[in-house]
Amino acid sequence: MNQANNNQIVLCVIAGVLLVFSLPLTWMTIQNPTVSFNGSPFGDTAMNFPMSNMLPVSMKVTGLNGHITLGVQLPIWLLVTAAISAIGLVGLNIASVTNIPSVTPVLILGVVTLYLATGIFAALGGNASLGIGYIMAIVGTAGGMFLSLSQMLSAKQTTAASNSNVLED
Repeated sequence: MNQANNNQIVLCVIAGVLLVFSLPLTWMTIQNPTVSFNGSPFGDTAMNFPMSNMLPVSMKVTGLNGHITLGVQLPIWLLVTAAISAIGLVGLNIASVTNIPSVTPVLILGVVTLYLATGIFAALGGNASLGIGYIMAIVGTAGGMFLSLSQMLSAKQTTAASNSNVLED
């Protein structure tokens, strides 16, 4: 295996480690949250925490206890696991251990990226601030997406080169 492939595998490992270490860290801090009781016998109600006007109240969301909703509610740990799995597939393809279609990790990481992007919109809403765990997950997922796309492009170039060699013969 050449040096470029070794470097790409090291980057896959770094992206995976960033994602794993992001799980127990703070992903988001929500300021003055409200508690909603949907489907309760008293009807759908929402309430603020007592004394939230006098004392600032905040809730921390980690990768282990939070979820992200984008049509379907998914736990953050599941999204991180999917991203780590996709990055692992990229690494196995780079090491020539497997020959999984390179579009598969791109699609998985694309879905995870869409879910993670909703966190930015929540922070822009003003009631939330992003934490170090979220930033580590974004960097790890972006690194995995970069490696996945570069592997997909190199696979297409290799296929095109082999097809042109067949035509010349």
